[in-house]
Amino acid sequence: VFLRDGFKAEGRVSLSGANIGGQLSCRQAHFSNPGKNALNAQNIEVKTNISLSDGFKAEGEVDLTAANIKGNLDCTNGNFSNKKGNILSAEGINVVGDIILNEGTFEGNIYLVSARVDDTLSMVKIKQEKVTFPLYLGLLYPFFKNINNNQIASLLQTEYQRIESHYMKIDLQFARIGRLRDDEQSWPQKNNLNLD
Repeated sequence: VFLRDGFKAEGRVSLSGANIGGQLSCRQAHFSNPGKNALNAQNIEVKTNISLSDGFKAEGEVDLTAANIKGNLDCTNGNFSNKKGNILSAEGINVVGDIILNEGTFEGNIYLVSARVDDTLSMVKIKQEKVTFPLYLGLLYPFFKNINNNQIASLLQTEYQRIESHYMKIDLQFARIGRLRDDEQSWPQKNNLNLD
């Protein structure tokens, strides 16, 4: 399914429950439904990758709750904003490959409760510019495991750069992670980092 290269939607696009035999590509697309659901892909099953990258723009929520992705979720250089709630809702998402949020701009909440990722969750060079509202950029009770042998096989990269928001919170409470690599200079303020 290709909604890309200049595709533009005003209002909600719903792919809820869809079964896609290949990929879902939304690179360089613009979904606009401010304060509401811009892209609804709850319970979607995708046999390869979902691409929300390369200039992808969402004004409103992108909902991937309980999505089953056999490849990667790639949001590299994506722009997400939703001042009234979640920008990326992915509770219970199952990703066989990677979740890549590198070099993206995120204005709102990223919600990954009970996420299952076989490989890597990567958040390198994430940008938050001109953010004036509380920003919760982090993981709420994530669970990264190798589904095949119930052993941790993931590398969680958190190399935050140019984060100026004093409201940023990272919550890794109850997370089970193979290795955490981060940049101490990019940690949030005191009491906004939970590694319990």
